[in-house]
Amino acid sequence: EHPHRVGWSLCATAAILYASERIAGNTSRDLNWSRVLGIGLAQALAIVPGVSRSGSTIGAAVALGISREERRVLVSSWRFL
Repeated sequence: EHPHRVGWSLCATAAILYASERIAGNTSRDLNWSRVLGIGLAQALAIVPGVSRSGSTIGAAVALGISREERRVLVSSWRFL
């Protein structure tokens, strides 16, 4: 219905992924409540048409410093949500 809105949302997803790489700190395998809540809030952005749920999840995980191995587990286990 609104192709421009979807296009800008896709650009926003790209910006989230780019920014998350820039602000990522030390990586860790620890998943605590604050990190899980942050990832959940990032997934809530996927309500907006054009925002990728997997992209927002991975971007939040990277920004929160979750290790690559743990991100792989998160993405493969949460893909059905």
